[in-house]
Amino acid sequence: MLIKRGFLVQEDGLRQADLRITDGKISQIAPELTPFPEEEVVDASGKYLFPGGVDVHTHFDMPAANCNTVDDFASASYAAITGGTTTVIDIAECVQPDCLAEGLETWHKKADGNSYCDYGFHMTLACWKDGMEEQVRQMMAQGISSFKAYTACKGVMGVDDTQLYQMMECLQRMGAVLCVHCENGEVLDYLQQKYKKTDAANVAFHSLSRPNLVEKEAISRVLDFAAMTGVTVYLVHVSTNEAVQVIADAKRRGQNVFAETCPHYLLLDDSLYHLPDFEAAKYVMSPPLRKPQDQQALWEGLVNQVIDTVSTDHYSFTFHEQKALGKRGLYPDSKRHSRCGAPRRADADLWHPARTVAGGAVQKACHQSGADFWNVSAEGRSGTGQRCRHSDGGSAASAHHHRRYLGAENRLYSF
Repeated sequence: MLIKRGFLVQEDGLRQADLRITDGKISQIAPELTPFPEEEVVDASGKYLFPGGVDVHTHFDMPAANCNTVDDFASASYAAITGGTTTVIDIAECVQPDCLAEGLETWHKKADGNSYCDYGFHMTLACWKDGMEEQVRQMMAQGISSFKAYTACKGVMGVDDTQLYQMMECLQRMGAVLCVHCENGEVLDYLQQKYKKTDAANVAFHSLSRPNLVEKEAISRVLDFAAMTGVTVYLVHVSTNEAVQVIADAKRRGQNVFAETCPHYLLLDDSLYHLPDFEAAKYVMSPPLRKPQDQQALWEGLVNQVIDTVSTDHYSFTFHEQKALGKRGLYPDSKRHSRCGAPRRADADLWHPARTVAGGAVQKACHQSGADFWNVSAEGRSGTGQRCRHSDGGSAASAHHHRRYLGAENRLYSF
């Protein structure tokens, strides 16, 4: 296949060029390439050719309270690949928090043979006790190089400060990365109970129970622990102006910290929690949506490279069935549908240039010759996360997923 006259998004900016795909990989880039006999040619004039997205934070087929997220690896990865995301890194969980091997095996069973795109796993560390260091070593021998901890959700998967510090010491010795969900669990638990006594079904109280400083305090504490131990930390779903400032200060000190935000924090705000009836429940997530000034700080953080990645934290629930539980004061979080990963590999994805790109995202995209290329149909599922290539991009199933996840008017091609 030869894609001609597209604007290639590369690490050093845009350039118009032709791009050839051979045996499923980018084989040639040049200002002008001549088609081979019977070679398929795509005219990309006036369009951007993006690297494939890498969504480094997802929750597919995950147990949550008294239900499961509605997307399994098949449906979620199909949505990802339809939207141009060619790799995901999902959060693996353990039924028994001190048995990491069981969690990894469970997640392989969920993913292997069921994913349309490449995938990897972060492993959740829901506790720390004797023997955990050896388990971490075994995980790393099986390819797991990043782990996730929660400073909230105590009693379920959250850890206390002592456990968190011990994890950091271990992961620093082993050269692994610690991803952290940063909220002050004790404070938000108190505030949740306080507001539930007032009106348990009032959706606006979800946001009030998780004020900005609940996130900022936890991020400050995590960064201090990381500075003491020397571990590299990855801060997930950063949502507040205060947190951006703390992270910027840590980076100026030379600390090894990476920060992530999500499309919903960039594009939506907390005014949605005041929608009438039960509509506001659609926007319940943790951390909650914030104010416009927080959005502005996040965009500026992206431009200034304080925020390093945009990932979805995809964690999907139905509105009428699962979200309806919130009428009794139980709110499954909603982090769904946006596909705005952080490009790190050079899979090709064709977009219309009228679609707005803000925050310097185009300039941050990365291209590398020889990377894989996707042209996927409903039959294009890969059994083990390996690349596959099919030509029926216009199938009825493909068109259905375009409408469901993206909106047909926003997407011209899906490779």
